[in-house]
Amino acid sequence: MRFDLDVPSWQFVREQHVRDSTVMQSFAFDDSNGVVYVAQVVEGGRQLSGESAPMSGTQRAAHGDLCISRIGYGGRLLSWMYLRRFGHGVAIGVESVGRDSYLWVETAPLPRPSDGVGYGTRVGRVRFVPDAVVTYPSAAVEVHQPVQNATEVSVSLDALNRTLLVRALVDGGHRYSLYGLDAFRARDYRPLHDRAETGISDVFQGHAHLFDQVYRLEGRNGGVTAAPTHVSCFDLPTGTVVQRSATGAARSLTYREPEGLAVQGGPPRLHMGFADGPVGARNISLYYKGLYGQ
Repeated sequence: MRFDLDVPSWQFVREQHVRDSTVMQSFAFDDSNGVVYVAQVVEGGRQLSGESAPMSGTQRAAHGDLCISRIGYGGRLLSWMYLRRFGHGVAIGVESVGRDSYLWVETAPLPRPSDGVGYGTRVGRVRFVPDAVVTYPSAAVEVHQPVQNATEVSVSLDALNRTLLVRALVDGGHRYSLYGLDAFRARDYRPLHDRAETGISDVFQGHAHLFDQVYRLEGRNGGVTAAPTHVSCFDLPTGTVVQRSATGAARSLTYREPEGLAVQGGPPRLHMGFADGPVGARNISLYYKGLYGQ
């Protein structure tokens, strides 16, 4: 069972503002509670509790400071929290536990040599608490290191099948490792699948997974003609790319930078995120492809 990436895309949320004014990096659904969580690097000029002064956007990116917004399915901002020293938020997952939402996100960042931006080296699980500021390391963060000597770590969650996918840079190449969620939390890091990433030819902008398929988003800002966006499907059992398609979703946006993929349950939908709007006032748009049509 997999999404057909050539079917039309449908609008879910368009040009909505979340807590901070920076570009969205990723998002994930909590279907049980009917909300979406959006990750951004903290905007420049913001001063959080415990800080002696505001910090620049460059400092926030280097430190791996994230803003997590909680929005309703209509796009309305409901609440937010901040995660300091976590990473870039390339992908996130949300685990629903009753009325609580636990975020799965990269943590323990190191600056990437090419640009100084902080990316995670470990995987963290933290409960979403409105208005909270959590700084790694903290007792509030359950930390896992499934892949030794890894950098550029990111994570997605398949809530239907209770699996966790970790993407990591190891020995010069990115890999995908799929784990059973319960075994992973028990610190059994034997993967169900472990594959080298292939088939990426543009800027990597996020991933999500469902069953044994990893969906990847590639592209850059500039519009569908000047900067086409591609979404692809990577099959974990065979380690091969089974489909790669250009998408014209959100084609009327002007900045239109692809940012993030997520799977929504019941019936399954594969959502693509796009950042738009001027510098200092970015917004988010979500478009989806249905597993069984619209």
